[in-house]
Amino acid sequence: MNLFWHNIKMTSNASPAPYAVTTSSDYSSAYSGWTAFDGVNTDTGKCWSANANTGWITFDFGMNNKSKVGCVEISARLTTVDGAPKDFTIEISDDNLSWTIVKTVVNETGWTSAESRKYIFTENFSTRYVRINTTSNNGRVRLDIGEVRIAYILPINKSLLLHDGEYKKWNKEIPAIDDSVNAIPIMTSYITPKGVASSSGFRSGFPPYHAFDNNSSTLWRLDLDPVNYNCWLMYEFEKPKIIERIEFSSFNLSGGNHGVKNFEILGSNDGMSFTNLYTGVHPNNANLVRYSFLNNEKFKMYKLKVISSYTGYTAVATLNMYEQKEDKIFGHWTVESTSLSNSIQFIEQGMDNLSPLLDRKVLDLEPMTMTDKSNIFGFGETGKVFTKTIDLKKYLDIRKIRIEVK
Repeated sequence: MNLFWHNIKMTSNASPAPYAVTTSSDYSSAYSGWTAFDGVNTDTGKCWSANANTGWITFDFGMNNKSKVGCVEISARLTTVDGAPKDFTIEISDDNLSWTIVKTVVNETGWTSAESRKYIFTENFSTRYVRINTTSNNGRVRLDIGEVRIAYILPINKSLLLHDGEYKKWNKEIPAIDDSVNAIPIMTSYITPKGVASSSGFRSGFPPYHAFDNNSSTLWRLDLDPVNYNCWLMYEFEKPKIIERIEFSSFNLSGGNHGVKNFEILGSNDGMSFTNLYTGVHPNNANLVRYSFLNNEKFKMYKLKVISSYTGYTAVATLNMYEQKEDKIFGHWTVESTSLSNSIQFIEQGMDNLSPLLDRKVLDLEPMTMTDKSNIFGFGETGKVFTKTIDLKKYLDIRKIRIEVK
């Protein structure tokens, strides 16, 4: 589904105008409601935290500024997931007094650190106020929300072309995938330049994105024993990918003992249900070791779960991922139907837009030799006749033709 996100980046509860944020309570001024609308979720100390395990947070688009709303995205607080909403409603209002429930969510559990979940409505609503009203969280003494984003649903615009009695679709060129290139970019923060680096937690100064910064002297570190705690490192791609090989190195934490021994590689598209792709034992050294596994499914999230370590703590210096090799697929036509397509076919198989099919270009063609047909003249007739066939399926408009006889 296509969504358009409102550009909301609050710097206080009342700025930038005309936007405003109110809450049922704040644990302290450092955890005010506006921090859930500041556009980032990379600091566990910068989020909305209520002074109770229930409560509400309201976003106001401003007076005379009703906006379309069709989706609300909620992100868990970084590292502290048991404060995330469990049972809640999403509500709208024009006067901040009378509220209409547009989405009811029950038993929303299994949050991961900084995980984002979208809640899409049945339609777009025009409203001034949007409220998330939580009646229970996942067990923490305080209700926590790392970030909130608001969007509206874009209309579906799909097309098929009717040609020679068949409904056809143009499939764009798909570039080749090089399986020797790390699929993860060099990360300079949790979300820069793209994707999301996250973990079950980390020691101050050793955030998860350090494992993806192409620098073996920096690392992700968690001072917990993975035998007793859930310890993991994860990267989320912008779009699902088939990863069939990973490589990682651990770090010497104490007396030659390193931070990973037994581990699993897991894949997921929702952050809740994970598929085990590989189980292995990592050597007790700092070498970069590569592990290959059979995987034919596209996942958006890939997690390195540490089961045990050689030192009782957890550490990963470098983690790289490699896609399944794919040859380049050139642009081509496919026949989707021989009869008038129904709405489902248009939605599932139709083209998002007709560009570049209808993007017109002015071309100067190379000279083409014409065929002399002067033999068509009868007895006593004089002159010259030349012919040349031009493919009008290829050239839509012929603006000018110049003929030269030599």
